[in-house]
Amino acid sequence: MSANLGGSPTTSLNGDVLRTSTNNAPDGVGGSPTTTQTTTQLVVVGAGGHGRELADIVRAAAAVDLDAHELLGVVDDGAPDRPLLARMGLRFLGRLDAVIDRPVGLLLGVGDPDTRAALDRGTDFADVPSIMHPTATLGSESELGAGAVLAQGVHVTTNVRIGRHSHINVGSTVSHDCRVGAYVTVCPGVRLTGNVTVGDGVFIGASATVLPGVTIGTGAIIGAGAVVCTDVDEATTVRGVPARPVILL
Repeated sequence: MSANLGGSPTTSLNGDVLRTSTNNAPDGVGGSPTTTQTTTQLVVVGAGGHGRELADIVRAAAAVDLDAHELLGVVDDGAPDRPLLARMGLRFLGRLDAVIDRPVGLLLGVGDPDTRAALDRGTDFADVPSIMHPTATLGSESELGAGAVLAQGVHVTTNVRIGRHSHINVGSTVSHDCRVGAYVTVCPGVRLTGNVTVGDGVFIGASATVLPGVTIGTGAIIGAGAVVCTDVDEATTVRGVPARPVILL
Protein backbone atom coordinates (compact mmCIF):
# COMPACT_ATOMS: atom_id res chain seq x y z
CA MET A 1 0.00 0.00 0.00
CA SER A 2 1.13 3.58 -0.53
CA ALA A 3 0.69 6.35 1.98
CA ASN A 4 -2.05 8.92 1.33
CA LEU A 5 -0.93 12.11 3.02
CA GLY A 6 -3.62 13.98 4.86
CA GLY A 7 -5.94 10.99 5.21
CA SER A 8 -6.96 9.30 8.43
CA PRO A 9 -6.08 5.83 9.73
CA THR A 10 -8.09 2.86 8.53
CA THR A 11 -7.92 -0.60 10.06
CA SER A 12 -9.33 -3.62 8.24
CA LEU A 13 -9.18 -7.38 8.39
CA ASN A 14 -8.93 -8.92 4.93
CA GLY A 15 -8.62 -12.69 4.97
CA ASP A 16 -6.05 -13.43 7.66
CA VAL A 17 -4.17 -10.12 7.69
CA LEU A 18 -4.87 -7.05 9.80
CA ARG A 19 -3.73 -3.95 7.95
CA THR A 20 -3.57 -0.27 8.74
CA SER A 21 -3.42 2.36 6.03
CA THR A 22 -4.66 5.89 5.42
CA ASN A 23 -8.09 6.84 4.21
CA ASN A 24 -8.56 9.80 1.87
CA ALA A 25 -11.76 11.77 2.38
CA PRO A 26 -13.51 13.97 -0.19
CA ASP A 27 -12.35 17.60 -0.37
CA GLY A 28 -13.53 19.53 2.65
CA VAL A 29 -14.61 16.43 4.56
CA GLY A 30 -12.49 15.10 7.41
CA GLY A 31 -11.69 11.39 7.28
CA SER A 32 -12.51 9.15 10.23
CA PRO A 33 -11.12 5.83 11.46
CA THR A 34 -13.02 2.77 10.25
CA THR A 35 -12.81 -0.88 11.25
CA THR A 36 -13.95 -3.87 9.21
CA GLN A 37 -13.90 -7.24 10.94
CA THR A 38 -16.12 -10.28 11.29
CA THR A 39 -17.07 -12.03 14.51
CA THR A 40 -14.90 -15.08 15.16
CA GLN A 41 -15.38 -17.78 17.77
CA LEU A 42 -12.01 -18.37 19.39
CA VAL A 43 -10.45 -21.12 21.46
CA VAL A 44 -7.13 -20.62 23.23
CA VAL A 45 -4.82 -23.64 23.09
CA GLY A 46 -2.87 -23.79 26.33
CA ALA A 47 -4.16 -23.06 29.82
CA GLY A 48 -0.82 -22.10 31.36
CA GLY A 49 0.34 -18.57 32.02
CA HIS A 50 0.77 -17.57 28.39
CA GLY A 51 -2.59 -18.99 27.38
CA ARG A 52 -4.34 -17.17 30.21
CA GLU A 53 -2.67 -13.92 29.15
CA LEU A 54 -3.99 -14.42 25.63
CA ALA A 55 -7.47 -15.08 26.98
CA ASP A 56 -7.32 -11.76 28.84
CA ILE A 57 -6.28 -9.97 25.64
CA VAL A 58 -9.20 -11.47 23.70
CA ARG A 59 -11.67 -10.46 26.40
CA ALA A 60 -10.24 -6.94 26.60
CA ALA A 61 -10.56 -6.57 22.82
CA ALA A 62 -14.13 -7.88 22.89
CA ALA A 63 -15.04 -5.42 25.62
CA VAL A 64 -14.41 -2.49 23.28
CA ASP A 65 -15.80 -4.18 20.16
CA LEU A 66 -18.65 -6.52 21.05
CA ASP A 67 -18.91 -7.84 17.48
CA ALA A 68 -15.22 -8.72 17.10
CA HIS A 69 -14.61 -12.00 18.94
CA GLU A 70 -16.27 -14.59 21.13
CA LEU A 71 -13.97 -16.54 23.43
CA LEU A 72 -15.39 -20.03 23.86
CA GLY A 73 -12.76 -21.20 26.33
CA VAL A 74 -9.41 -22.94 26.57
CA VAL A 75 -8.12 -26.42 25.74
CA ASP A 76 -5.04 -28.15 27.10
CA ASP A 77 -3.70 -31.69 26.74
CA GLY A 78 -1.99 -31.41 30.12
CA ALA A 79 -3.36 -30.88 33.62
CA PRO A 80 -4.38 -27.23 33.92
CA ASP A 81 -5.25 -25.46 37.14
CA ARG A 82 -9.02 -25.77 36.85
CA PRO A 83 -9.87 -23.80 40.01
CA LEU A 84 -7.78 -20.89 38.68
CA LEU A 85 -9.52 -21.07 35.30
CA ALA A 86 -12.89 -21.08 37.07
CA ARG A 87 -11.96 -18.00 39.10
CA MET A 88 -11.00 -16.27 35.84
CA GLY A 89 -14.32 -17.21 34.28
CA LEU A 90 -12.60 -19.33 31.61
CA ARG A 91 -14.34 -22.49 30.40
CA PHE A 92 -12.06 -25.51 30.20
CA LEU A 93 -13.15 -27.40 27.07
CA GLY A 94 -10.88 -30.42 27.54
CA ARG A 95 -8.16 -31.66 25.24
CA LEU A 96 -7.36 -30.17 21.85
CA ASP A 97 -9.23 -32.93 20.03
CA ALA A 98 -12.44 -31.78 21.77
CA VAL A 99 -12.66 -28.88 19.33
CA ILE A 100 -11.23 -30.54 16.21
CA ASP A 101 -14.62 -30.69 14.48
CA ARG A 102 -15.75 -27.21 15.46
CA PRO A 103 -15.42 -24.22 13.10
CA VAL A 104 -13.38 -22.12 15.51
CA GLY A 105 -10.34 -19.91 15.32
CA LEU A 106 -7.32 -21.24 17.15
CA LEU A 107 -5.19 -18.90 19.28
CA LEU A 108 -1.99 -20.66 20.22
CA GLY A 109 -1.39 -19.81 23.87
CA VAL A 110 2.06 -21.37 24.01
CA GLY A 111 5.24 -19.35 24.45
CA ASP A 112 7.61 -21.73 22.67
CA PRO A 113 7.91 -20.92 18.93
CA ASP A 114 8.53 -24.51 17.81
CA THR A 115 5.46 -25.77 19.66
CA ARG A 116 3.28 -23.06 18.10
CA ALA A 117 4.57 -23.97 14.65
CA ALA A 118 3.90 -27.68 15.21
CA LEU A 119 0.38 -27.01 16.48
CA ASP A 120 -0.42 -24.75 13.56
CA ARG A 121 0.88 -27.18 10.95
CA GLY A 122 -0.71 -30.20 12.60
CA THR A 123 -4.29 -28.94 12.75
CA ASP A 124 -6.95 -27.85 10.26
CA PHE A 125 -8.88 -25.02 11.89
CA ALA A 126 -10.60 -21.94 10.61
CA ASP A 127 -8.07 -19.15 10.30
CA VAL A 128 -7.89 -17.02 13.41
CA PRO A 129 -7.71 -13.24 13.21
CA SER A 130 -4.87 -11.27 14.68
CA ILE A 131 -5.57 -9.96 18.18
CA MET A 132 -4.65 -6.59 19.68
CA HIS A 133 -5.11 -5.45 23.24
CA PRO A 134 -6.92 -2.09 23.29
CA THR A 135 -3.79 -0.39 24.67
CA ALA A 136 -1.62 -1.64 21.79
CA THR A 137 -1.05 0.49 18.69
CA LEU A 138 -0.50 -0.47 15.06
CA GLY A 139 0.97 2.23 12.83
CA SER A 140 0.30 3.17 9.23
CA GLU A 141 1.02 0.63 6.47
CA SER A 142 1.65 -2.16 8.98
CA GLU A 143 0.28 -5.72 8.84
CA LEU A 144 -0.34 -8.56 11.28
CA GLY A 145 -0.58 -12.14 10.05
CA ALA A 146 -3.23 -14.63 11.14
CA GLY A 147 -3.05 -15.42 14.85
CA ALA A 148 -0.51 -12.69 15.58
CA VAL A 149 -0.93 -11.11 19.02
CA LEU A 150 -0.09 -7.63 20.31
CA ALA A 151 -0.27 -7.56 24.11
CA GLN A 152 -0.81 -4.66 26.49
CA GLY A 153 1.19 -1.54 25.73
CA VAL A 154 2.83 -2.85 22.54
CA HIS A 155 3.67 -0.20 19.95
CA VAL A 156 4.17 -1.17 16.31
CA THR A 157 5.06 1.83 14.19
CA THR A 158 4.99 2.32 10.41
CA ASN A 159 5.51 -0.15 7.55
CA VAL A 160 5.99 -3.21 9.77
CA ARG A 161 5.13 -6.82 8.90
CA ILE A 162 4.52 -9.36 11.67
CA GLY A 163 4.02 -12.97 10.63
CA ARG A 164 1.56 -15.72 11.40
CA HIS A 165 1.11 -16.68 15.07
CA SER A 166 3.88 -14.37 16.24
CA HIS A 167 3.40 -12.93 19.72
CA ILE A 168 4.62 -9.48 20.75
CA ASN A 169 4.41 -9.36 24.52
CA VAL A 170 3.73 -6.63 27.06
CA GLY A 171 5.39 -3.26 26.59
CA SER A 172 7.49 -4.11 23.53
CA THR A 173 8.18 -1.80 20.58
CA VAL A 174 8.57 -2.78 16.93
CA SER A 175 9.83 0.23 15.01
CA HIS A 176 9.64 1.33 11.39
CA ASP A 177 10.24 -1.07 8.49
CA CYS A 178 10.80 -4.16 10.66
CA ARG A 179 10.01 -7.60 9.25
CA VAL A 180 9.09 -10.24 11.83
CA GLY A 181 8.56 -13.80 10.58
CA ALA A 182 6.09 -16.49 11.67
CA TYR A 183 5.97 -18.13 15.13
CA VAL A 184 8.24 -15.51 16.71
CA THR A 185 8.09 -14.87 20.46
CA VAL A 186 9.00 -11.36 21.57
CA CYS A 187 9.09 -11.28 25.38
CA PRO A 188 8.07 -8.26 27.49
CA GLY A 189 9.98 -5.02 27.15
CA VAL A 190 11.84 -5.83 23.92
CA ARG A 191 12.93 -3.05 21.55
CA LEU A 192 13.21 -3.83 17.85
CA THR A 193 14.60 -0.64 16.33
CA GLY A 194 14.21 0.35 12.67
CA ASN A 195 14.77 -2.02 9.73
CA VAL A 196 15.25 -5.13 11.85
CA THR A 197 14.57 -8.50 10.18
CA VAL A 198 13.58 -11.43 12.39
CA GLY A 199 13.37 -14.93 10.90
CA ASP A 200 10.72 -17.56 11.63
CA GLY A 201 10.67 -19.22 15.04
CA VAL A 202 12.97 -16.75 16.80
CA PHE A 203 12.74 -16.29 20.58
CA ILE A 204 13.74 -12.85 21.92
CA GLY A 205 14.14 -12.66 25.70
CA ALA A 206 12.75 -9.96 27.96
CA SER A 207 14.14 -6.43 27.65
CA ALA A 208 16.49 -7.27 24.77
CA THR A 209 17.30 -4.52 22.27
CA VAL A 210 18.03 -5.14 18.59
CA LEU A 211 19.78 -2.22 16.88
CA PRO A 212 18.86 -0.83 13.44
CA GLY A 213 19.43 -2.92 10.34
CA VAL A 214 20.23 -6.18 12.17
CA THR A 215 19.02 -9.52 10.77
CA ILE A 216 18.24 -12.40 13.14
CA GLY A 217 18.24 -15.81 11.48
CA THR A 218 15.54 -18.47 11.68
CA GLY A 219 15.33 -20.28 15.00
CA ALA A 220 17.79 -18.05 16.84
CA ILE A 221 17.49 -17.30 20.56
CA ILE A 222 18.27 -13.86 21.98
CA GLY A 223 18.99 -13.80 25.71
CA ALA A 224 17.15 -11.53 28.11
CA GLY A 225 18.64 -8.06 28.31
CA ALA A 226 20.93 -8.58 25.33
CA VAL A 227 21.90 -5.71 23.03
CA VAL A 228 22.17 -7.12 19.52
CA CYS A 229 24.48 -4.98 17.38
CA THR A 230 25.32 -7.40 14.54
CA ASP A 231 23.53 -10.08 12.53
CA VAL A 232 22.73 -13.39 14.25
CA ASP A 233 23.03 -16.67 12.33
CA GLU A 234 20.23 -19.21 12.13
CA ALA A 235 19.74 -21.50 15.14
CA THR A 236 22.27 -19.50 17.17
CA THR A 237 21.91 -18.39 20.79
CA VAL A 238 23.36 -15.02 21.76
CA ARG A 239 23.42 -13.09 25.01
CA GLY A 240 25.15 -10.19 26.71
CA VAL A 241 26.03 -6.58 25.93
CA PRO A 242 26.99 -6.55 23.17
CA ALA A 243 25.35 -9.86 22.32
CA ARG A 244 27.76 -12.69 21.47
CA PRO A 245 27.16 -16.35 20.57
CA VAL A 246 26.93 -18.77 23.48
CA ILE A 247 29.70 -21.38 23.32
CA LEU A 248 28.41 -24.78 24.40
CA LEU A 249 31.12 -26.84 26.06
